[in-house]
Amino acid sequence: MAENEPCATTGVGNSPCVTGAPNTTLLTVVNSKTICGSIRFIADGTAGLPDLDAYKLVLTDPNGDGLARVSFDIQAEYGTLYPTSTDTVPIFVALLSQPCAPLSSAEFFVQTNGCFAQSHIQCVPVGTWYVVVARGTFPTAQSFPYVCPDLQSYNLKVTWDDLCSNPCGSPGDCFAKHSTPGCQIATCCNSVCAIDLICCQKSWDQICVDLAAANCNPPVPDNDQCSQATPISLGVFPFTLLAATGGNNPVPADCITLSPVNLASWSISTAIPSPPPSGTSFEYGPAGSGQLASQTMLSSGHLNPLTAYSTLEGNGSAHALRTNYWSVGDYYQVKVNTLNYGSITFSWDQARNSAGPGTFDLVMSTNNGSTWTTLLAGYSVIAAGATGTGTVVWDVNTYQSAFTRTIQVPTASNQSSVLFRMKSTVAANLSNAANRIDNIVITGSRLNPVVSDVWFRLNNARGQIAVSTCGAEPFDTALLVYPYPCSPTLPSIVCNDDNTNCAINPKSAAVLFTAECGSEYLLRVASVGGSVGAGTLTVTSTQTACAACLADYNNDGQRNGTDLSFLLSGWNTSESDVTGDGITDGADLTLLLSGWGACPP
Repeated sequence: MAENEPCATTGVGNSPCVTGAPNTTLLTVVNSKTICGSIRFIADGTAGLPDLDAYKLVLTDPNGDGLARVSFDIQAEYGTLYPTSTDTVPIFVALLSQPCAPLSSAEFFVQTNGCFAQSHIQCVPVGTWYVVVARGTFPTAQSFPYVCPDLQSYNLKVTWDDLCSNPCGSPGDCFAKHSTPGCQIATCCNSVCAIDLICCQKSWDQICVDLAAANCNPPVPDNDQCSQATPISLGVFPFTLLAATGGNNPVPADCITLSPVNLASWSISTAIPSPPPSGTSFEYGPAGSGQLASQTMLSSGHLNPLTAYSTLEGNGSAHALRTNYWSVGDYYQVKVNTLNYGSITFSWDQARNSAGPGTFDLVMSTNNGSTWTTLLAGYSVIAAGATGTGTVVWDVNTYQSAFTRTIQVPTASNQSSVLFRMKSTVAANLSNAANRIDNIVITGSRLNPVVSDVWFRLNNARGQIAVSTCGAEPFDTALLVYPYPCSPTLPSIVCNDDNTNCAINPKSAAVLFTAECGSEYLLRVASVGGSVGAGTLTVTSTQTACAACLADYNNDGQRNGTDLSFLLSGWNTSESDVTGDGITDGADLTLLLSGWGACPP
């Protein structure tokens, strides 16, 4: 669906107003159909008003609650400020009650920059609304002297439905993913949706499951301990590792793949609003991704209160954190909790302009700043050059490894609080003395790789047995097989962690082993590196299951005196009943004696 506003035209097509009056020819949005539009210049390509694209949105009310659920998904090309500048300007889309209403009165808006897709979903009153797209930082639309061949294009998809009632208490396990919003435990659902509204608006995805696990006290699985192993044969069986505890059985050192994981990383994906904040301290925010992201903070500290904190282009990314007015001791700071993780690695990109400070120390504190240890003394920061200068260029489109430093920090392992500071050792106390930082990454390996597991007891199986946790669940599992009964000293028969044969999720596990009729096995599904979730265990064989051997009470493949003793001990009770009549009597004795000896293969 294309916008109906040709380039180099004024006041027609999908401009929201014509000479101050609402435009009655606006296109009506089609549900779930992408609109292909562009932001252009209205006048002659050198001066004029900003371009506003508007579309009519008509929301009906089939269920009579007066509300409709509306979703915006928008992605736009880079838009530069001037032909000689590399600064980018975002595009935003706003929902207005009237086409000519002030943009600041929008019911909600979504802003995007640098080709990043952004979304928002919200319930609004039914009726006629107007979807307005503009170039700039909400709520200000900016003009720009585009010529017709040089437009800033965007794709906008608007969807809506009638699902605005509270889905908390509806069907759906709070601790497993499902495609519908909400879950069955209302109190848990409400607490999760208070943190992430999407869980009650779109679907109950893995983020919602993780929030439920952290906030709702999920029940410990029934098969949490080896002694509680769930009896199974061949087939597919659900399992959950949420709230499971760890077993006492040792895990072979060569069984678990301990590759480093992303603990916290900042790509500075969110721009600081303009005008930039200033002062002696500033907190950009927690990491955008990583196992420990919620327990992190990126900040900066300066002596000069005139210091401005802003986001300009990054090293191969949309933004970097930039500051000016540098005094000796001014710093960037990263805070992280590394409990249960070791082999810590710290990496970051840093650059300066020609006037910015060029020498820094990397220091660390594990006692909230009471004392500091120097990790890297007097490292140099490269002055980023402009294209054509022959020096390394810091650019949004191309990552340059020359700006990146990586250091191993073993003393940062297993700490409740670690502070990393990139601290200036020289002064550059000027407004044009700038330094910027980007792509901060902290990695580490789990110290105790298996922190939770569940158990299954496999019987009635024979031949080559294939067991796997292969599936789409985005968490890391290991599989171990033991002989039955439980014993913390018995070694595993076979084990596996990551398995490339699990195409959808190679962090799943799969094993093969040979089972003998009359023998039982313990299957242990373990989480690796603290990764938990719900999944399925699949057990298959190329041979049929073992034939039933009624009255072989101890499953040793023989019906003999041991089984007779067990039968007699349960006489006149249901304990040793094999005929299914609820009582151990002569009928059970006759069945045992008639099959005396080895069970059929």
